[in-house]
Amino acid sequence: MEFMKPADRKKLYAEYQKYVVNENNDFIYLEPKLKGVVKYRNLTQKGYLRIPSFEHWIA
Repeated sequence: MEFMKPADRKKLYAEYQKYVVNENNDFIYLEPKLKGVVKYRNLTQKGYLRIPSFEHWIA
């Protein structure tokens, strides 16, 4: 996620290692345990988020 506040990024880095399921040279796969709100402009034709931006964590 490119657009993330430094404090939120630190929380992500501190927490994500608990949820690693698998990884390769391109991706790290996580269990879907961390929840947050992401805003985006719209979806691309392939269904990807366009210009995603992290808003906040959900408890």
